[in-house]
Amino acid sequence: MDPSWLSLDDLIEKTVQFLSTDLVNHKVMVSFHKNSGGLDILGDARQIEQVIRNLLLNSAQACQMAARSRSMLHLTVSARTYALQYTTLV
Repeated sequence: MDPSWLSLDDLIEKTVQFLSTDLVNHKVMVSFHKNSGGLDILGDARQIEQVIRNLLLNSAQACQMAARSRSMLHLTVSARTYALQYTTLV
């Protein structure tokens, strides 16, 4: 592990772009709003990206099982909290 200071917003944005095809296949769109002040964390970029990928893919699979139509994932991250919600689109 090689920890360094990382922008969590940038890691999430990069991971969402990387998973775009998988998310489309699950009929899921992702809405991510960057933290207004930025959020830097100390960690290993590959490990953090893996956690984000797992969260997004698991959420996309759950959305697909819960809804027969398309779904929207809303991802919010701040220094105090994070939230991952889904909405079924008609």
